[in-house]
Amino acid sequence: MRQPVRNRFTIGGDDYPEEEIVEPKSGPRFTGIEKASNPRRKQMLRQLALIAGVAAITVGCVLLVVKFTKPGFFSKQGTVQEQTAPGDQIVSKDKAELPEMETTNPHLLRGKGSYYKGYLNDAMAEFSEVVESDAPEKEKAIALTYMGIIEDTRGNYQKALEYYSRAVKYDPASAGTFRNIAITYRNMNKLDEALSYIEKAIDLDPKSANNLLMQGNLLFQLRRYSDAVKSYEHAIEIEPQNAAALYNIAQSYSKMGKDVQAIEFLRNAASADKTGRIAYMAYGKLGLIALGNKDYPTAELNLSKAIALNGSDPIDHYNLGVCYLEQGKKEEALAEFTKAETLGSEDAAMLENLGEAYTSLQEYDRGIEIYKKLLNVNSRNVKVLALLGDLLFQKGELEQSLRFYRKITEIEPASERAHTAFVNIGIVLDEAQRFDEA
Repeated sequence: MRQPVRNRFTIGGDDYPEEEIVEPKSGPRFTGIEKASNPRRKQMLRQLALIAGVAAITVGCVLLVVKFTKPGFFSKQGTVQEQTAPGDQIVSKDKAELPEMETTNPHLLRGKGSYYKGYLNDAMAEFSEVVESDAPEKEKAIALTYMGIIEDTRGNYQKALEYYSRAVKYDPASAGTFRNIAITYRNMNKLDEALSYIEKAIDLDPKSANNLLMQGNLLFQLRRYSDAVKSYEHAIEIEPQNAAALYNIAQSYSKMGKDVQAIEFLRNAASADKTGRIAYMAYGKLGLIALGNKDYPTAELNLSKAIALNGSDPIDHYNLGVCYLEQGKKEEALAEFTKAETLGSEDAAMLENLGEAYTSLQEYDRGIEIYKKLLNVNSRNVKVLALLGDLLFQKGELEQSLRFYRKITEIEPASERAHTAFVNIGIVLDEAQRFDEA
């Protein structure tokens, strides 16, 4: 009768959790590993075991039983234009403000027409005619503003600022121009300057919810969350159903650790947007908060709503899978993980999480397949090499496991990961010898 599997060494921490081995129900054993069948070979294994013990002391760890942990949920971060998955991001509607006025100026009319059709070079030529003519100052300001918007679109930010500055000289009371200057500075990642100009725009037009929203967004990006809340509140006072402001104030409260307030505004944002992208993001965020609080029924409800509104994001499917897994609904979890894999096949972080997810479900072959995909992208990813070695060891494919552990020692011969790999090599060889003797 075969003896129980020996303990295998692993480094603790985020990369290599120290856990208990989960034995697979069945699976092919090793074929082709050289077996210790003579005293000299056994002596070599005893020496290797001694080396393993020294390596364990060197890295400050002990020989522990290992198991595969359940995967954690995750989210994306950043500032979005209502198009990405829920996480720590805010909704940005900070678009340039196009100046409007009734005019009969043919150059200005043709310039605007060309701009709206996407003929930007023609538009620039027509607007230049306006600026160089004896047209009224208001018309020149409008032409220069359009020219600034075009240059900003092209990424020529300094040139855009020059046009805007000239426009301000002709029309210093235009809140839209100051807003556009703020957008250009934000695009240049000069957030303090951007904040200064959006505040000038608000002074000129204090009832603009869009300007207050942008002010809040800049404060959020500057991590001044309590100030951002005040700006969003002012925007909501003007437009109570402004879904972007409702969502972003929730994100600000979340950053401040005030989940109760965040949940309230997320629900309001979802209600205001109904079936749009902000509603989808709000439900996704509500699901994440519930997952963090281990309120799995609520998480399941909200993540399901997010998927109903937008079923194309792998993160929501993955997180719903984690939710099902935590509730012991393994079939449902596997279905969601499979959808996440299909949708997120090019996302390395997603694939790595899915490898852990499949392992948690004892779907070892699928976990191995995932890790091999990752190695096709980066064959020197020692974390994935170690995870793959662990899985193959679990399946009893000791020769393959040994190959991946040895690869780690070749890539990082002097690292802690290499020390761990050397220890695991010794244990795999020892395991092969004991199996031969069983």
